[in-house]
Amino acid sequence: MNEFFLVGCLIIITIWSFSFSSPKINDPNFTPHSNKYTEKSVELVYLRDELQYSAMALEEAKLLLENVKLRKQMSDPTSTTPNSHPPDPPTPPVSIPQKPPTPPIPIPAPIPNSLSHLRSSLPDPDAPRPIVTILLYNKFEGYLDWWRDNDEFIKAAKAKCSTECTFTSDRSTLATADGVAFHVKTHSMNDFPQRSTSNPNQKFIMVSLEQPGYTPLMTNPQYVSKFDMTATYDLESTIPTITIHPHFDAKYYHDAKKLSFSEKDGFGEPNAVAAFVSNCKNAGATARLEQMEELARHMPLHSYGRCLKNKEEPKLSDERNMNKRLVLQRYKFYLSFENNQIKDYVTEKVFDGLLAGTLPIYWGAESIDQVSERSEASFEEDSSDHY
Repeated sequence: MNEFFLVGCLIIITIWSFSFSSPKINDPNFTPHSNKYTEKSVELVYLRDELQYSAMALEEAKLLLENVKLRKQMSDPTSTTPNSHPPDPPTPPVSIPQKPPTPPIPIPAPIPNSLSHLRSSLPDPDAPRPIVTILLYNKFEGYLDWWRDNDEFIKAAKAKCSTECTFTSDRSTLATADGVAFHVKTHSMNDFPQRSTSNPNQKFIMVSLEQPGYTPLMTNPQYVSKFDMTATYDLESTIPTITIHPHFDAKYYHDAKKLSFSEKDGFGEPNAVAAFVSNCKNAGATARLEQMEELARHMPLHSYGRCLKNKEEPKLSDERNMNKRLVLQRYKFYLSFENNQIKDYVTEKVFDGLLAGTLPIYWGAESIDQVSERSEASFEEDSSDHY
């Protein structure tokens, strides 16, 4: 009985589906011919087609019914029909080997505390320390100029590290330097010195805080293979390096006065979002610009950079970085969009917002939560679907 009910349903559904797929006289998209018998002729053709479709559905239903009967006979060993073969003997159960239990995922060892590299962590901070010399082989610029020009950093590296670390640009120290640092952005593939044979422990260090859009040599295997260590934004680097404004101790930022939420008036537009973006096209930045343009259609955007600029930056300090931070303090939200979505590429933009006490709306690397702690409430996942 169930089989016949199933076949009946199939027939009804098949005819119903075909009826929707056939052209109708009253279909607005159907244009009849112009002779006076057209409508009747088309209607007859339509009825003829419907009968053909119904006949086809009936034949399919008959085949299905025969198939159901055959299956029932095969499953019932007492049922016999003319020319039927005796049922096959039951297949013995197959022994399926049990999958061994999955071993627990090992918990990685904790990352060593970076404070262990400070002089104050030594058993005897006043004892003589090993002297380590780093040769800056080529020009260091941009956010890395503090390796070369910043007296405060040079003094701190020499006085506060667990080693007496010194930086120099004097190439005459090449043979004796413990490390030779190369700034990828200003370096050339053909500008490698001969390694010192008298100093086999010397390390060549690739240094870059820029993404490959600005430093294509970083993706050149032949170039990268020449180095023993890397110091880049990539968290898998030998020395992961975070981009933050140079020339200032972190205490300078964290001790800065923060404004209360009620004081964040957006310079007269409390719901406005701030942005400082000046690279509109280079190194994949067009995607960022498109995100900003879309947001500007739905909320007030105060753009102080060259991209979509609609505000002049107020003069609140003579120092550039301080002025930017003081401007950001007046906003509740800040678009901290990277110029592209690159693995682990997190720049100063997100820290500008955090250090100003303004909530960054982040678009960039998925690993932002690894770079900035307690970020769950502050950051969206890295996806083009999020703003």
